[in-house]
Amino acid sequence: MAPRRVGQPELAAREYDDAQRLAQIIEWRRHARSYRWIAEQLGISHQRVWELYQEALAAIKVPAVEALRQEAMERYEGLMAELRDLASIEAMKDAPDVNALRLLLDSIAKNQEGIRKLFGLDAPAKVEATVQQQIRYVVEGVDPEELK
Repeated sequence: MAPRRVGQPELAAREYDDAQRLAQIIEWRRHARSYRWIAEQLGISHQRVWELYQEALAAIKVPAVEALRQEAMERYEGLMAELRDLASIEAMKDAPDVNALRLLLDSIAKNQEGIRKLFGLDAPAKVEATVQQQIRYVVEGVDPEELK
């Protein structure tokens, strides 16, 4: 019989609670809940929620991540369709509400930003640049013929 380590049940319970919390965070993010909203529900900072979510995503196997990306993309596409419908209705009115139109355009921009982030298009990229140039020095006040 293996010796029982002190604190082992507490450790197992904490790991179980952490796993449940991660699962809940992933589920809420799948339902488009904000990091701030999730933080309020869990009583932690929104930065910590983001960190936990990133850790959870890193632990998920590639096919599952692709499925999550596909769900998010479908959500973005649905939202964009709704925003386009609203934009066309606003564009047809004689005197559209400028503030409503501004909010609509802001929503479209945020949606596009979400899509870029979803596919990592905003991530910094390592770029290699090769520069070939010549440097020509000119010394004024000296006659090149005198140097020969």
